[in-house]
Amino acid sequence: DGKSRPDDTIKRSEVAKMAVLAMGLGDAAEAAKGESQFPDVSVDHWANGYINVATSQGLVVGYDTGLFMPDREINYAEAMTIFVRAMGYDVFAQEKGGYPQGYIVAGSNNGLSKNVYGTNQSPISRGNVAFMTVNALNGKLMKQTGFGEDAKWEITDKTLLTDVLNVTKNQGQVTAIENTALSGNATLKPGYISINNVAYETAYNMNNLLGFNVTYYLKEDDFGDKKIILALADEGKNKTFEISSDLMIDITERGSYKT
Repeated sequence: DGKSRPDDTIKRSEVAKMAVLAMGLGDAAEAAKGESQFPDVSVDHWANGYINVATSQGLVVGYDTGLFMPDREINYAEAMTIFVRAMGYDVFAQEKGGYPQGYIVAGSNNGLSKNVYGTNQSPISRGNVAFMTVNALNGKLMKQTGFGEDAKWEITDKTLLTDVLNVTKNQGQVTAIENTALSGNATLKPGYISINNVAYETAYNMNNLLGFNVTYYLKEDDFGDKKIILALADEGKNKTFEISSDLMIDITERGSYKT
């Protein structure tokens, strides 16, 4: 219905999808459709591919009954466990006692619980899982750096956002949009904006941000082309005011333009 419903509870299948997408495995989920590992997940279930990938990656497991229960509400500890695994901290969590407390400790240590509220066995809200996802995207990943008898895991400087999804987070001022610039002539094509006088293609219409100081997310594709996939006005760094149309006295036409 176009609403986010941040206070509503969230299902196991929905969190599985969020974790799979955060790991950059959306294409793998699409390719994994057509088979099902669980009798209660039909091949035409909307989350079939995501559940298959999440299971193969060890992010989620089925119940002892052999069922997955895709529409069951997920609780705080279960959601935390999924994202701890997505960030590579499963071994650390097992060393701290395993499910649930070991995963809660791991999530607290790596920043997953920042701005996330709830108790271990209580259903978690959609909004809290959104915060958890953002924390997972920006948190440092744990990677295996030794194998065999020398097996070990270390916290790296890599993140899901930058090193897996090829997205960088930046700040700047929107200095031009199509047909309009803060200074000089506007020469941008439709679907482009300029930030700090550098032009970028945008994933959606961002013309309402002209002049704003923004935080923006820049995604690089396999060919090296960059596109802004999200831009948000920075709180506390902008001041706006509105001019009522009632104050307009004259309209002057110059060719196809009106002033």
